[in-house]
Amino acid sequence: MVHQAKTTGKDRMSFPSDSDDVAVLRSIGEKNIIIMEAFSQKRIHPYFQPIANVKDMRYEAHEVLTRIITNDRVIPAAEFIETAEGMGMIGKIDYQLFERAFAIARDQQYQGKLFLNLSPKALIMSDFMPTVRKIMRDYSIESSQIVFEITERDTVKNMGLVERFIQDLKQDGFRFAIDDFGAGYSSFQYIKTFSIDYLKVDGEFIRNMLQKGKMEKAIVSSIAALAATLGIK
Repeated sequence: MVHQAKTTGKDRMSFPSDSDDVAVLRSIGEKNIIIMEAFSQKRIHPYFQPIANVKDMRYEAHEVLTRIITNDRVIPAAEFIETAEGMGMIGKIDYQLFERAFAIARDQQYQGKLFLNLSPKALIMSDFMPTVRKIMRDYSIESSQIVFEITERDTVKNMGLVERFIQDLKQDGFRFAIDDFGAGYSSFQYIKTFSIDYLKVDGEFIRNMLQKGKMEKAIVSSIAALAATLGIK
């Protein structure tokens, strides 16, 4: 729609037409079908992104990224996660992803940490952690290997409840990270409220810093100093 306004010339405003609405609905419908088929046909796959120590570049952990494999392409999570959440499918997708990732870790005798993305709301779903624990037992994965990455996709109304869940899980050996720290307004609220072990700085800051962005370099330095002061990696 913005593109339409640009193509009609400057100083013009464009409003959604019936054809725009149909196109949006068709896109949503197609994503729904892709997600349902991927789940039913077990085509939710983990991609392991290594996390290295910058001092010696040795791999210390791996982030488990969600991918849907179709006949002609690999679909990254950014293209379907919001739709899956709207469908109420995100929990089932996570379970299938965890099963595949844990099976690979077991078969390869991997002893490092696995960073798993999730919404804070998942932590207070009554069946989420019991299901995750069962999958971990099935594949001999220890709680000390798991780092849950908290994302800011969802607004958390009851921060206190999530905080208690995190505290309980940390006592069992699980660890927590804030994903894309600095990207949203909730980042500092999360670090203030939750007991966090890792901060993952928003990639946009890093990319701009590498391009000699003075502001981004100052922000990243400040975040690093904050993490060091709080004993966060």
